Amino acid sequence: MSGAVRSTATFDVRIAYSDAVDPAAEKARLEKAIEGLQKAIASKEKQLGDETFRSRAPEKIITGLEATLAEQRVELKKLQDRLDQLDQNS
Repeated sequence: MSGAVRSTATFDVRIAYSDAVDPAAEKARLEKAIEGLQKAIASKEKQLGDETFRSRAPEKIITGLEATLAEQRVELKKLQDRLDQLDQNS
């Protein structure tokens, strides 16, 4: 599969054209996005792992963080899979 891909936890959009996409630029974009997601995930995991935070925060905040964390994990997996595809095609 070639072309540009944009992913979220709920959908993937693939633009099927190969000549217009610079694989090196796409790889750099993916690596930057992965790094940002990894930091965001680590931050949420730290918050959710803090018993003081969990005991003081309203339930809807905890639920929202857990939902966002789950979505970010799915998105991270998709980005890592796409990066792996680019590495295999290089």
